Formats: sequence, C-alpha cells, structure tokens
Amino acid sequence: MAGRLLASVDEAAESLGTNALVCVECLRAWTEPDERWRMYLTDDDPPEAIPYCPDCAAREFDF
Repeated sequence: MAGRLLASVDEAAESLGTNALVCVECLRAWTEPDERWRMYLTDDDPPEAIPYCPDCAAREFDF
C-alpha cells in the first residue's frame, strides 16, 4: 500500500510540474512558506522521508 501512496504523491507533484512537497495523506501541495510540515522517515533501507501537512500529521501522530 505504501508504494501506491508514494505513486500518488509522485503523480500529484508531477501534475504541478515540479518536485513539490505533497502530503502523503491528502495530496495537498506545500505552498505556504510559513506553514510547518512534518517529515517522517520510513523503516526502509535506505529510509524515505514522507511529508505530512499539519492537519494530517496532527490526525495521524498527535495523541
């Protein structure tokens, strides 16, 4: 499933015509420089950095 999510992120970035930072959950692009996003590393070898927008990061990781 992670592979499909990453493919969706790549597709979203490609549709913007750049290598934009795109949330892995909601596919929203990071367009506000003052907005703080979170990057989490996977357990893969080598690890991949996975971006989360503030809303999705809070929903997924804040308790």
